[in-house]
Amino acid sequence: MHKVLEDYPYQQVKEMITNQRFRDYYAEKFEPFGSEDAYKKDNNGRTKAGVSQLHEDQTLNIDAWAQYIVHHWRPGGDNPLNGAAINRAYHANRRSIFGYLIAKALGPRTQEKGSGTIPKSHFTRQYAILVAKPQAYREAITQWEQETGNKFSPINTIPSSVTLKRIPAEQCSANITQDDITRLLIENRIPPAWIDHAYTFGIYYLDHQIWNALNKEAYIEADDERLRRLAEHGLPPPIRAWDGWYIPTEEDKIRIRYLIRDEVKNKNIKCLESNEWLFIGEEVHPIYLRSRSAESAEYLYDTERQRIDTLRHAEQAVGENPHDPEGVLDATNVAPGTTNSCQVQLRTKK
Repeated sequence: MHKVLEDYPYQQVKEMITNQRFRDYYAEKFEPFGSEDAYKKDNNGRTKAGVSQLHEDQTLNIDAWAQYIVHHWRPGGDNPLNGAAINRAYHANRRSIFGYLIAKALGPRTQEKGSGTIPKSHFTRQYAILVAKPQAYREAITQWEQETGNKFSPINTIPSSVTLKRIPAEQCSANITQDDITRLLIENRIPPAWIDHAYTFGIYYLDHQIWNALNKEAYIEADDERLRRLAEHGLPPPIRAWDGWYIPTEEDKIRIRYLIRDEVKNKNIKCLESNEWLFIGEEVHPIYLRSRSAESAEYLYDTERQRIDTLRHAEQAVGENPHDPEGVLDATNVAPGTTNSCQVQLRTKK
């Protein structure tokens, strides 16, 4: 077996990754896991090393979805997932996966009549922009309370089953707005802490899409606002019980390498050349997007940089969280058996 990438330290990986021979080593033949026919071929000659699709009752099972995503929706692969933060050891950041799963639970079904992927893309774009803006959802809740005279009551994570209402595909045109997204979240009583936790998905969605020619100006404008809000409010806090990294098993790693090899052989897709992979040990929540130079946005708050660092260090300190007065982020308020994996069962309806 070749020496695997995750065995190398961060700085050495940065130097080695530019070496073509090292990048292509996944395309070589690997030992089968267990036996010669551990992964049989399908009719197209592709290795059947993937994992099964997940059922709807696993909608918010973070680790189960992280496993599926690192196998099938890797950066630079045949069907990469915009917004997922995955490093070169195939570790998936749980906050980014959780943010995607909320979008998946509330967005239109792809198979819905007249839907396809376009309405879903419109919805996900506006949702990702919203969650990338610190405090934006909390401000929308305050405004809703003032306009309606009602008190917002978020759903509790203790029950084992929660019913969420999806947005219909016909409401997800190119004209869908941030107000539509916040209204949907409020109607579903999504806790502000969940949207804070989804911040990671938002910034990596922007990072992966910001130079998309169709929506470039909208993404740059959204990132400018994200930077201004980050300077004012600091990094949105995580839900500690659902934070950290999903780490695949040794068998998973071998399965993934088989899938990568097949992509190279059958489609000439070399996912390791993608710059969307995180390096091992790299900062997960950089101030500036990885794909947008600091110089292009520095004018926004150059004098605020020190303040941002102070806020971030303060939020990482142990103690009372100013964003969590009800204590909903504490692991003790999570349903039993759900540590590091949000396993609240969701029933979705139109």
